[in-house]
Parts: sequence; structure tokens; C-alpha cells
Amino acid sequence: MKFFKEFFQKPEEELSSQEKTKEELKKKFQDPSFLPTHKEIAMAFGAKKAFSEEWYHLFHNEENHIFELLNEEYINALGDYLLERVKNIEAEKDEPIIVLEIGAGNGRLTHFLKEKLEEKCPNNKVKFVATDSNEGISGMKIKADFPVENFDQKNALKKYDPQIVLSSYMPYGKDFTKDFRNTESVEEYILIGEIPCCGKLWETYGDDTECNTNESPPHELDGFDRYYLEELKEYQLCQSDGPRVCLEDEHQNSNSSTVSFRKKVRNYK
Repeated sequence: MKFFKEFFQKPEEELSSQEKTKEELKKKFQDPSFLPTHKEIAMAFGAKKAFSEEWYHLFHNEENHIFELLNEEYINALGDYLLERVKNIEAEKDEPIIVLEIGAGNGRLTHFLKEKLEEKCPNNKVKFVATDSNEGISGMKIKADFPVENFDQKNALKKYDPQIVLSSYMPYGKDFTKDFRNTESVEEYILIGEIPCCGKLWETYGDDTECNTNESPPHELDGFDRYYLEELKEYQLCQSDGPRVCLEDEHQNSNSSTVSFRKKVRNYK
């Protein structure tokens, strides 16, 4: 997998030790199993405060287009959140809690979350499953780097009866959330991505910016409450952000969000 057109601008022997470290770090981004920290991302891209060509090519790669740049801080925070949510379900179930990812693409999100929960809480009784219809997004096929089962959302939900559903960058103009809510086992679903670019504003998020309606949004009518997880947003980094998002001295919030929809009938803490 090649993320950059060119790694070296001058012969290696002419690079300073700091430049060599930076170039070595950039190469690690080629490894799907590499989960960088914000500090490593800033270091690899020179802590630039604006877009650069190599930053652009990191996301817009022909072999593996990236929408959200996963990082250690975000996976750690989302893992903590999932552990807390699972506690509310475990009290009533003896079977493993199923966390199902719909549209998993390369499978990295589920892979890292599974690793993180096993690290934080061994024998946590959570089963992660990554699925994808393999239709691609806007004509772009995404190569699976980790196990991803070939199911669309309807068949995946039917097969696994999950308690929690994850969906990262739902295709623009499509809404899968009605299928989530119509699955009896689903207690919560979590949407990750840039809200105006994912799904449909009204049907998916209950955002009436375009509808200007006084009606209750679909998720409320189906018995779900919406929560914006701002504590996760500060760690997100997406394709429309610049590297400055992960700079400690000039931190800015990402254009991406993490939004939870929880079934009302359950008494959540």
C-alpha cells in the first residue's frame, strides 16, 4: 500500500537525524496495523498548519481512500465509551454482547477496538463483527486489511442480532439507520463521520436544516435518543481536516463527529 508519491526529497545520507526520524515515521503509515498517536501524526507531517500535497495523498489514495484517520487517542476513548455502554446490557444477558460494524471497509476500526477492549478488559464478553457490502463508495473500492464479512446492512443485522451497531462514513444520500432501529436486539447505534457528507441529514441524524419541519425526527419516533459524543470529537481527524487539528498548541476540533442513538426504553446511566 503506497500512501505517498515520494518519501524522500533528497538522498538519505543528506538527511538530518530529525528528518530521518520523520521519514521513518511516514513509512509506518503504510502498515495497516500501525495506529498512530496525534503526536506521531503531527511529527510525520511536519506539524504543518495548512494542507500539503503529502497530507492530501495520505487520504486520497487510489488503493485505499481514507475518510477518517484512526489514531490511538480516539480508539482509546471510543473503547472506554463502549465498555461503559456494554455494562448496561451485560446485566441482563448471558450471551456475548455483539458489536456489529456496518460498512466496515478495510476493517481497521473493528480490529483496533477489539484489541483495545481485550487490553482494557480481558474476558469482556464482547464479540466484534465487521461487515461490508463490498459495493464501494462513489465508485471507490476499499481493500480489506482485516477480516470483513461480505454482508449488506439488512443481512448483517438479521444474522447477528447485535446490541450495538457502528457505522463509519455511511454513504452520502443513503440511510441505514431505519434498519438499525427496526432490529429488535439493537440497543444503541453509533455514527462516525462528517454529518453533512454521511447518510441523509433528516433521516439519519434528525437534522432539520434542509427540511425546516416541526415534526419529531425519525429516531425519536422509533424510540431512540440522540447524544453527540463531544469527548470523542476532540480526538477525531478526517479528510477535510488539516494536520493542525492534532497540534497541542493550536488544537482545533475536527469536522467529523461521533453520535450515539440509544433506545429510550432502557434505563441508561
